[in-house]
Amino acid sequence: MKKLIVIMIAVFALSISARMAQAFEIDGSFHYATEPINSMGDGFGGGIGVAFDLLDLGVGKLMGRFDVSYISVSKTISGTKFSGGRLPIFGGARFLFSASPMFKPYAEAGLEVSLDELTADTPGTATANETTVGLGAGGGINIYLGVFFVGVNARAHLNNLKSYLTISPTVGVSF
Repeated sequence: MKKLIVIMIAVFALSISARMAQAFEIDGSFHYATEPINSMGDGFGGGIGVAFDLLDLGVGKLMGRFDVSYISVSKTISGTKFSGGRLPIFGGARFLFSASPMFKPYAEAGLEVSLDELTADTPGTATANETTVGLGAGGGINIYLGVFFVGVNARAHLNNLKSYLTISPTVGVSF
């Protein structure tokens, strides 16, 4: 229930911030997440995001960026199945380089709050929840086809000893 409320608040915040901007983009992505140090295995998931224009600098533009994702992990260790998920919520800045009208690489960085949950299926289920705050930094490239775009993003999620990397193909639309 707590996750549903957080997702609803994040989607609401994304839609409000997008409406306030002059130009904005909405995108969806599929995530592959590398195994963090806590050895829970690689994860898969998806997310939605919005980026909006803040400042045109000639060689590119500075954008605000917000996104929310869900990444699922599972692993069996000594006969016990562990499963869980991460709900990273990212807010930061993205610099979109004006390489050409069609191909636009970018760099991004910001603050990330991650709501993590882990469940162990033993005789009696045990659940652990944790909220971490860290940094997210990465980059990627978008290929614009009219108002639509496709792209790929790589982001390092730097959260204490649970840091990991996501690689995400993306599709979106610009307004």
